[in-house]
Amino acid sequence: MVVGVAAFVGVWWLVYRQLIPATERMVSLLPVARHSQTGEAQAFFFYDTPKMMQLLTPMVFGMGVVRCFFSPERTRALLAGKREGVGNVLAAAGIMLTGWQWLDPAVAIAVSGLIAVTAHVTLQLETATCARAGACLTT
Repeated sequence: MVVGVAAFVGVWWLVYRQLIPATERMVSLLPVARHSQTGEAQAFFFYDTPKMMQLLTPMVFGMGVVRCFFSPERTRALLAGKREGVGNVLAAAGIMLTGWQWLDPAVAIAVSGLIAVTAHVTLQLETATCARAGACLTT
């Protein structure tokens, strides 16, 4: 597995290093002046699209692997018995560490806090609903 990961990272890095030269070659083949607005837009598109795919693909794959290990039940059990503030901080930290690296840190903190509060309110509503129905999960 370590050899596979090392090979993936090596190939990823080689492809990433070739993005700028490949972009310049592609734009030079088009009948547009490179430093015109259209040429700059095409260069941006040809560079940024594969770069975003390269950056997002491993992150999405990694998050899929992490989510396999942390089911909603396991997360509820982990947060059960914690004070509300501790649960919100843990939820926000988990979201920041796992899914929002590409955002500005201040935006990530704000979005994570909003998601944590929303998750807390949703959990309270679910708990109240299942308590009335008498079908609560025990943690």
